[in-house]
Formats: sequence, C-alpha cells, structure tokens
Amino acid sequence: MYHYALPLFVVSIIGSSLGLSNNSTITNSSLRDIVLAAANITTRTSDSTTATIENKQASADQKNVDVSTCADVDGICLTVSERRSIQPVKKPGTRTGPVVLCVWYPYPTDKGGWEDPNGLIPVKVLDVGRVYMLHCQYQDSRTSLRGYPALIKYQPAEAIPGDAVNGWEVAAYATNLLRLERPQPAVSPPTEQLVGTETWLAVISQLDYPRKSAQAGDTWATVKAVFSHVTWDFGSYGGLNCTKDATTQWDQTLKEDEQVSSCVKVFTRASEAVTFNAIVTVTWDIYWTSSEHKGWRYFQPYSLSTATPLNIIELQSVIR
Repeated sequence: MYHYALPLFVVSIIGSSLGLSNNSTITNSSLRDIVLAAANITTRTSDSTTATIENKQASADQKNVDVSTCADVDGICLTVSERRSIQPVKKPGTRTGPVVLCVWYPYPTDKGGWEDPNGLIPVKVLDVGRVYMLHCQYQDSRTSLRGYPALIKYQPAEAIPGDAVNGWEVAAYATNLLRLERPQPAVSPPTEQLVGTETWLAVISQLDYPRKSAQAGDTWATVKAVFSHVTWDFGSYGGLNCTKDATTQWDQTLKEDEQVSSCVKVFTRASEAVTFNAIVTVTWDIYWTSSEHKGWRYFQPYSLSTATPLNIIELQSVIR
C-alpha cells in the first residue's frame, strides 16, 4: 500500500524542479518530494501521432470511483482538499471543508483511450514527462471534483492543477497572510553622503512577524518568516549585504567612539548626477510545518525592495 498525503519539498518562489531529467523515474519513496504539473499539454500518443490533450472535465454523476480513503488505493494517492475551502485559521486542526483524494492512473488506458477510472489500476511509479490520468474525488460523497479526471503530463512542480489544493498551496496562502512590509531605509547622513566617510545604513521597518496559519479540509499549514539579510544595491558604487546591525541607526546623542555598526558604506567618489537611487531589499526565509510533516522545514525565500535617493558629494578645501 502506498499512501502519500502530499509532497514535502521546497522551492523558491515559483516552478523550480528537483533537477530531474526527462527520463528520470519517480519512485514511491521519492514521491514525497514532488507534486503535479500544468494541466494543458502537448504530447505523443501510443501510436506515435502527435496530439494536444486538454484538461477534460467530467460531471460527478459520470465519474464516480469507489475509493473511500487513500489507504484503499494500492498505488499513488494524495490526500488534499478543494481550493475554495482554504481560509485563515488561528489554530489549525479543525476541518474547513471536504477532504479530496487524488489518484494517478495510466494513460492511455488498457482500452487505448479515455474512460471512466472505475476498474483501472492506479500507478505505483510516476515517470517524468509521461501523461497520466489524474482523478480527484470527494472522500465523503465519492463524486468527482470539478475538472477531474484530467490528463496530466507529469513534471515536478509545487501545485496541483485545477481545483484540488495541496499543503504547498495552503502554505503559500498562509505566506500571503504574513503581510510582510517593504523596507523603510534610514541613511546617515540623511541628505548628502560624504566621500571618504562612513555612511550608516539601516532599515526601520518591521522585520519580525507573528506566525500565520491556513487550512483547507484536513490539510493545514503554518508559516513563519525569519529575517535573513538586507541588500543595499548602489549600482556602479557596488553593494552591501547586512545580516548584523541591519537596523542599527546612527545616534546623534552619542559620541562617535560609543557606537559601532557593520552596516556602513564608504564612498570613494562623488555621484555623477545630483541624486541616484539605491535599491534596498529585505529578504526573509519562510519556514513551514503542516499536517503532513511535523517540525519546521524550509519553504522559500521572500524579498521586498524599495528605492532610496542618495547624493554623494566630495568636500574640497580652498587654497588662498
């Protein structure tokens, strides 16, 4: 019995793969590190004629499959939910909608075409690039979720196509609930930066945020944002990454030898224009835990940027 509630891998923001070639084979043990790909595909059928296979929809009364839990499936099955049931929750664990079971079937079928999944044997190994029939049904009513069965060209990705939603998508939804703020830069000296002297760089916007959770059906995810670093991009003047002292500002009430920061920049030449924009970027590391895996795992980086004007001048002494 092969029961996989959902993939557990991390991606950077959008569409990264696991570095698998087109002829790579996904085994049941590694299925925990994958999910599904886009629903509209172009592929080659078994008789070597090229065909465009679109995501097909079947009504619930036409496509009923007698599967009550993923434990009943001798093959690859995912326990997920439907997209419209995702919602913010303060404490995850209480069901917010129906449970959905998604099962992979071979395609073409033994009859050579499209047919009701009833009587088909689920696949136990997924090959990257091969077309399969994916069927998703409500656990309680055993009727098809809208848009399924669907023909899917299998590729590693983060999200399930269509109305089925997995833990990765719930975590992505929860990440948006964090409401991370764009950086608010603070530069000292604030108006003109002097060549050969330290310019103190800081951000005064919020960097620490409370955790957020979301749930769809029985699938829940909690995310947290951990501050990573601030990047200052000065264009032709170079850049600077600040992990320590990123929020340390110059304090005019203290003496120079009473304060220190590692997030400083010494410019060696004046700016060609009156002002130019430095790009300030704050990056957080997003971690998640979910109903499928306990303990925190890396999810993805999250960055926000803003521009701040600088005017670098050079003081010259006058000889009389």
